[in-house]
Amino acid sequence: MLFRSAMTDLGRKYDNYLGKVEDKIATLSGYKYSLVVENSNEYLSEKLVDVLLAGTFPLYVGPDLESFGLPSDVAITAKPTVEAISMAITQIEGDKLLRERILFNGVMYLKSTHYKKTINNVVLQDLAARISSALL
Repeated sequence: MLFRSAMTDLGRKYDNYLGKVEDKIATLSGYKYSLVVENSNEYLSEKLVDVLLAGTFPLYVGPDLESFGLPSDVAITAKPTVEAISMAITQIEGDKLLRERILFNGVMYLKSTHYKKTINNVVLQDLAARISSALL
C-alpha cells in the first residue's frame, strides 16, 4: 500500500482563477458542504483533512479511508459518478442526524492519536529516525 501523509500540504497557499487563497481552511469554513475528490485511488491527500479542519460537511470521492487508517464514518463516500454523488447529496440533505454524526466523528478523528501521528512533522521525524537506524 502506498501512503502519502494527509498532512503534506496542510496550510499550503494555492493560486486559482479568482486569485490567491490566503487561508485555505478559512475559505473552506465559509461553506456548509465540501465535495472532496481525490486525484487518485492510490493515495490520500490533504483534501479531506482540510475539510474536517474547516468544519464543513465532507462528501468524499476517493480511495477507501480505512485502508489509510481513517475511520470511514468521517465522511459520506460516493463513487465517482454524477448519479452516486447526486444520491449522496440527497442523502445528507435529508438526514440532519447523519450530518451531525459525521461532523462529530470528524472532530473526534482530529482529536485522535492517529491524526496526531500523521501530522507531517511527526511523519518526517519518524521517517528520519527509521532511516538513521537502518543506516547504523
